[in-house]
Amino acid sequence: MSDATKKVLVVLYSHPELYPPTLNAVMNLAGHMGEVHVLYRPHKKDEWSWPANVHLHSSGKPIGVRQFMTSDWRTRMGAHARFAMDLLRLMRRIRPDIVLLYDPYPALFYRLIHPLLRRKPFLWYHSHDAIDRRDLESGNKMIQQLRKSETFVLDHADLFTLPAVERKPFYDLGNFRGNYWTIPNFPSLKVFSAAPSRTLDGELVLAFQGSICQGRGLEDVITSLPITIAGRPVHFSITGFCYNAAYMDSLRRQIAALPEPDAVSIHDAVPYARLREAQSDAHVGWAYYGVNSSMDVSIGTASNKFFESCAMGLPVLYNAGNTFSAYTQYAWALPVRPGREDLAAQLTRVAGDYENLSALARRQFLEELNYEIAFEEVLKFLPHA
Repeated sequence: MSDATKKVLVVLYSHPELYPPTLNAVMNLAGHMGEVHVLYRPHKKDEWSWPANVHLHSSGKPIGVRQFMTSDWRTRMGAHARFAMDLLRLMRRIRPDIVLLYDPYPALFYRLIHPLLRRKPFLWYHSHDAIDRRDLESGNKMIQQLRKSETFVLDHADLFTLPAVERKPFYDLGNFRGNYWTIPNFPSLKVFSAAPSRTLDGELVLAFQGSICQGRGLEDVITSLPITIAGRPVHFSITGFCYNAAYMDSLRRQIAALPEPDAVSIHDAVPYARLREAQSDAHVGWAYYGVNSSMDVSIGTASNKFFESCAMGLPVLYNAGNTFSAYTQYAWALPVRPGREDLAAQLTRVAGDYENLSALARRQFLEELNYEIAFEEVLKFLPHA
């Protein structure tokens, strides 16, 4: 259902191009609403081509994510105050019918300005990641305020959405009276409209893309190399951003110690619009998650990299175990256990039926595992004239 009279304000304390699910939501909202306004932090250069009815409002001076995270408390508090004031001004100026808040920081700023709002809009809260229980138990006062603000917003929310239903127990929903829906982090047909027909040619490229950090199984793959599958050498391609310089140094040392260091390559993160191009030589996706955080063990349909691989026609390897049992329904996804032997065995299985598995993954994305199908169900909860 479309309503060209409605105005939507999307609020996130980062850059929308750094969060593909947010980008997908804005693109789809633009097709159903009159105006979509986005208030965000300028943590990167704007590169996406937005529809004409999407209006971007940056808050504060441009600054990279790593630089902002390591900045002093005065810089961060100044950014917080500026964002809250920008949110209040924007709310008063555009008078949105729907406000979509992403994650705890926008919840904090909305809680602060809430008493100053004469007109209360339809309130929608979406959480990419729940606050980890270890952080809640740390005694950190800012974490406590974020949790309190999130609960405040949920108490007032008309709609609450998550990327995976497994994460619902991590939220305080005792006074929540709105509607709940799951919006999986499926890729968008608007982004992955085309994909190359993939065949095994030359080396077999196992590709990881995303946040380069501990708990992604990168070390296990690196130390398992070199591997040859069906006469083809395996190359591990790592693409993404890393906020921990010490961790990146440790990866590079492991790679340098390999008998064949060229078996691994590390590439900088690419703009989301160029992800397909950057992965054009890949054959298999790597979507491994650890089990040490509440977000990883409840990943379910919240895994961007798992379903983005599917959209590009890449069979996927993921970590075996009951935590990820939901993935067993996909024939193009194979569980892998730590160690060189099982990694080689699963890659051999993929190589043995590669073109069929690749085509199946792409077809399943087009027919059911895309953002448009998931988002269509959410529209019924939104107010219409």
